Amino acid sequence: MHVEKNIAENILMTFLRDGLKDSLNVHLDMKDMGIRPNLWPQEIQGNQNKLILPMPPYSFTKKEENEFFEFIQRIKVPTGYSTSLQKHVLSKKLLGMKTHDYHVFLQQLLPLSIRHSLSESVRSTIMRLSLVFRKVCAKEIDMSKWNSLYEETILVMCLLEKTFPPSFFDITTHLLIHVVEQVKICGPVSLRWMYPFERNMKVLKQYVKNKA
Repeated sequence: MHVEKNIAENILMTFLRDGLKDSLNVHLDMKDMGIRPNLWPQEIQGNQNKLILPMPPYSFTKKEENEFFEFIQRIKVPTGYSTSLQKHVLSKKLLGMKTHDYHVFLQQLLPLSIRHSLSESVRSTIMRLSLVFRKVCAKEIDMSKWNSLYEETILVMCLLEKTFPPSFFDITTHLLIHVVEQVKICGPVSLRWMYPFERNMKVLKQYVKNKA
């Protein structure tokens, strides 16, 4: 469940214009690594102290960013499905979202919110990633199809590496491979995640009168 949250946060920090996953240092790192020369910082003629960052295919334009937050503010979900995401939108940022909110956002809402934004390769990669999470989090899993799910997960990880900058990847992103491996050993993720226990802890905390 926390793998979903961290990957969704990484995606948002990459898509948004002021995201931490796409900065000058990220573009300079790609130049040092000798990869993606079309995204290297460009010097302004006559002024070597100022650099221009090319528009990457994995970041929203100003119009796309406005459309993304308008979609989030308009969407309505059934009672108990998730919290209202409208209250988490503040200064073109999604703040204060819980783990279950990211669970719903990554699997259901994110593919809808970018269906007319970004490049086709980025949209396709995110949609395939969402589909992998939906299959992993299903209540019933056909183990005869586990090999195809594992191969799809590896392919999605390769597409993420081709699509997003190196700063997108951390240990949590890599853990997706092991989550799929655990399905074969331990069964469906829904039998092992922490959502029921966190909800029960909220009920138990209400019984505490003297918090001192």
